[in-house]
Amino acid sequence: MRLPELTDGVWISGSENIDSLNTPPYLLKKSFFISKEVKCAWVCVSALGCFSLSFNQRFVTEELLAPGYSQYNKRVLYKRYEVTEFLKQGENEIFAELANGWYTGRLGLVLKNNCFGNKRAFRMMLNIIYADESREIIETDKTWLVSQEGPRRMAEFFDGEVFDARIDLDKISYRPVMCFNILADAMGAGKKKFNSSPEVELFDGASVLLQEKAEPKEISIVGEDTVLLDFGTNSSKIIALENIEFKESVELIGKLSKYNKEKTAIVLIGGNMLMLDPWYDSVKGILMAYYPGMRGGEAIIETLFGDNNPSGKLPFVVVKKETDLPQVDWSAEEVHYEYYHGYKKVDKEKIQPRLPYGYGLSYTSFRLDDIRIAKADEEKVSFALNVTNTGSRKGGEVVQLYIGFPESKVDRPVRSFIDFGKVYLEAGESQEVLLEVNKSDLAYYDEKQGSFVEENVPYKAYIGTCNAPAYLTEIPFSFS
Repeated sequence: MRLPELTDGVWISGSENIDSLNTPPYLLKKSFFISKEVKCAWVCVSALGCFSLSFNQRFVTEELLAPGYSQYNKRVLYKRYEVTEFLKQGENEIFAELANGWYTGRLGLVLKNNCFGNKRAFRMMLNIIYADESREIIETDKTWLVSQEGPRRMAEFFDGEVFDARIDLDKISYRPVMCFNILADAMGAGKKKFNSSPEVELFDGASVLLQEKAEPKEISIVGEDTVLLDFGTNSSKIIALENIEFKESVELIGKLSKYNKEKTAIVLIGGNMLMLDPWYDSVKGILMAYYPGMRGGEAIIETLFGDNNPSGKLPFVVVKKETDLPQVDWSAEEVHYEYYHGYKKVDKEKIQPRLPYGYGLSYTSFRLDDIRIAKADEEKVSFALNVTNTGSRKGGEVVQLYIGFPESKVDRPVRSFIDFGKVYLEAGESQEVLLEVNKSDLAYYDEKQGSFVEENVPYKAYIGTCNAPAYLTEIPFSFS
């Protein structure tokens, strides 16, 4: 349901300045007087950003991150709440808090700032019907006041919140709001320009609600003006390490592992290789979660506590020193790489990695045996092996085929990853896996001839569960 009145009415903001990242939320307030008995009342609220709303120090909803995510270039959402019970005869006060949210906050895999705009704004219409059937509308206008001196000093999706409990709301100062006569003006105040004003539509999706509330286990007085609240750990016994420098995180991991190394696990969030030194030997387990998405927390918990048996393999090599791999300048417009990089560079230079390419553990164990050449001709060679789950629970294993070029006429990698097969087996179950390599897959490009060349030389197959000699079985072969 669309509400043109919200689109065309006055939107308010904090100041003329652009809302940069991590600036404090806006505190918006309005006082009004009710002299008659209220029959019913409802409020419609929208925002460029996320809001919370209270009447007379009572929140109108338990929802969080209202009014919800939207593609702001297409539509702006609003919420409708019944507020009859929150109003009283005499003085009333509306209080709203406006944070960056999806409009001006950090979003996306690269945590891009200000995806839609960089100027927060707020719009509200309070509709009151009195007992005598008369009506009144109280809405955002120039009589509202704003402050950025509240206790919530910063609020961001990815960076969390900074809350200063020492700040007294009754002692902060307010100033007049900045007004925009229509939504299009409010959206145009930031750097993102919209060709036309989007519609304001009622949010009809599922709301974000509080799932868990932590109570402090111990309260201590530290110094003259500091209170330390000790929340212990949450119900899953997990401590999140967020927004801290690498050096600080290493020190914290070391301190935690001293108390209980056998139950200390580290969850890595990222899209490529992350250094594991110098803390690798200080923890019991490491889970590479990549970017797991909106249900990633659930998947991580199920994996850490054994409800899910992991079977993934690293698509990169993890080195012990950053200098073991080519350095990257992320701000450069052009980067030059040598021929060897990744696991092929590590193999070629005989560098001992922290974790080899293709490595990954499971809560069960597997045995590979009867590894053999199943079929060979002039164009293709097939290999076969048996994989057995020797553990006590169902699990998956990835068998990998690498090829070596010991007698090649040109410089070639020590091993090249060619094929893989994944099997899921019950405890005690066995299954045959087939892997193959085409001769054309092993051709190299001859710059002088301007074409690919297939060599008639002996090759070596390496079959195992990762690119480390201790995990591989070597089989010489040729195409014939």
